[in-house]
Amino acid sequence: MKQPHIGVDSTQVTERVVLCGDPARSERIASLMDNVEFLAENREYRLYRGEFNGVPVTVSSCGIGSPSLVIALEELRLCGATQLSASVLAVPCNTILALER
Repeated sequence: MKQPHIGVDSTQVTERVVLCGDPARSERIASLMDNVEFLAENREYRLYRGEFNGVPVTVSSCGIGSPSLVIALEELRLCGATQLSASVLAVPCNTILALER
C-alpha cells in the first residue's frame, strides 16, 4: 500500500535510509549513488533509491519541522526501513552513506 505522504510502498524502500531536510539535498545525495531511481515527490518529501558501494539505499527528504520528520519516519518504517541516518550540512553526504556500510 502506498503511504499517503511519502507516496511509496514497501516494494520501493530499502532497509537503509538517509534522511535530509531539503528536497534539493536528497537529489545531491542521490547523485553520489549508482543505479539511481526517482521514486516519488509530494510537498517536502522527495525520494530516491540507489546503491552506494553496492549497498541498496533509499534517500528521503522530510522538510525542516518535527511533525513532517515524524510522518516520514513512521511511513518509512511501515515500508520496511530499519536503519535510518540523518544527513546534516556539517557532514558530507558521502561520509554518511559510507557509515551505513
